[in-house]
Formats: sequence, C-alpha cells, structure tokens
Amino acid sequence: MLPVAGFLLIVPPLLTLFGGHYLLFGVPLRTMYFFAVWLAMIVGAALLSRYMPAAGTDEHGDAAEDSP
Repeated sequence: MLPVAGFLLIVPPLLTLFGGHYLLFGVPLRTMYFFAVWLAMIVGAALLSRYMPAAGTDEHGDAAEDSP
C-alpha cells in the first residue's frame, strides 16, 4: 500500500500544484516536494517494518517449528 501512496503523490496532476517558479530556501518548490515525499516514504517504511513479524516466527512471536 505504501508504494501506491507514493505513486499517487507524484502523479502529474498533483505535481502541477508545485509547478510554479517559487523558491524555498533557494530550492525550487517541486524539488522540495519530491524530497519530502521521498523522506515520508522512508519514514513510513521504517515505521511499518517495526510492526511486521520477524522471519521464521508466527504472529505471537514464537519460533516456528518444522514438524511434519
């Protein structure tokens, strides 16, 4: 779901909102928007990874047993 949200944030109709010749700290607003979306995707992925179960464990956190 996170990649879909990232894609929707950079589609051309939304980017036209930031298409003016405005500068923020000497950087074009569109560039700042791209970096803000990129940073939000990284933070979102980091937060989601904290709540995912580790590999080889069940949903209760116990080690999975390989019994027939």
